[in-house]
Amino acid sequence: MRLLLCCWLSFLVLVLQGQCTYPEALNYSELAIWDDGTCSFPAPPEPEDCPKDLDGDELIGVGDILVLLADFGMSCPE
Repeated sequence: MRLLLCCWLSFLVLVLQGQCTYPEALNYSELAIWDDGTCSFPAPPEPEDCPKDLDGDELIGVGDILVLLADFGMSCPE
């Protein structure tokens, strides 16, 4: 009976220690021994406005240089 009780308590401790082990998670637990897959993470930040993205594809690349070169040498409207 003592062995059964000891094993049952050990099982409960292991089950209770299965929580989120990722420090960046919202529900992180310092007491967790193993990750039970219940971690929830904050939403990624919204992208900031990118003034150098001239072609609007949310990347700064060759397309932006081509847009810049297409307007090169043109006079600005008054």
